[in-house]
Amino acid sequence: RHWYWGFVMVLAWSRLLYVEFIRRADVASFIRCHLNAFEYFGGLRRTCLNDNTKVVVLGRDDDGVPHWNPTFLDFALRLGFEARLCQPYRAQTKGRVESGVKYVKHNFWPAVEFVDGVDLNHQAHAWMDGVANIRIHGTTGERPVARFAREAPHLLPLPAAERVAPFLREERRVGRDGFVAWERGWYGVPWTWAGQRVQ
Repeated sequence: RHWYWGFVMVLAWSRLLYVEFIRRADVASFIRCHLNAFEYFGGLRRTCLNDNTKVVVLGRDDDGVPHWNPTFLDFALRLGFEARLCQPYRAQTKGRVESGVKYVKHNFWPAVEFVDGVDLNHQAHAWMDGVANIRIHGTTGERPVARFAREAPHLLPLPAAERVAPFLREERRVGRDGFVAWERGWYGVPWTWAGQRVQ
C-alpha cells in the first residue's frame, strides 16, 4: 500500500473531487493525472493552484520568484490554464485540496483492499462517483455533483489530442545492454540505441 502516491484535484466552487493513485511521483505521471482529472471534469479550470512540489516548481529566487519546472510550465501554457503556486509552508492557501486529501485518507484509504494499481484506481473512481461527490459537503451544504452542474459551463474546453500528445510520452535512457526499463519491466531495443535517451 505504501508504494502508491495519491493525486487529488478539487474544483474550488463545486468541491467536485478527483482522486488517482500512481506508482511514480514524477512529472510525466503528474501531468497524466492532470489530463485524467480534466477528462473526468469534462474541461479545464482557468487557474490551477499547485503545491510547491518539484514536479511543478524547482525553487524560488531571493525575491520569491518561482523557477518553474519547464515541462510542467510548457504543459500549462499549451493547454491554456494559468498555473499558480500556494505560499510556501502555508497549506491553508490551498485548504480545499488539503481537506480533500484528509477526506480521502480517512474515508477511502483505510478500508480499501486491492490487487494492483488498476484495481485501486477503479475502486477510487467508484468511490468518487458513489460517495465523495454525492455526499452533502460540510462547507457548502450541497452535493458537489449538484454544484458542479452549475460550474461545468464555465470550464475551458478539453484540449485537442495533438496538443496533449507530447505529454503522453516518457523519456528513458537505454542501458548498455540495449534494454530500457518501463513500468517495472525491461524491453529490448536496437543495440545502436544503447546509452541514448528514448521516448
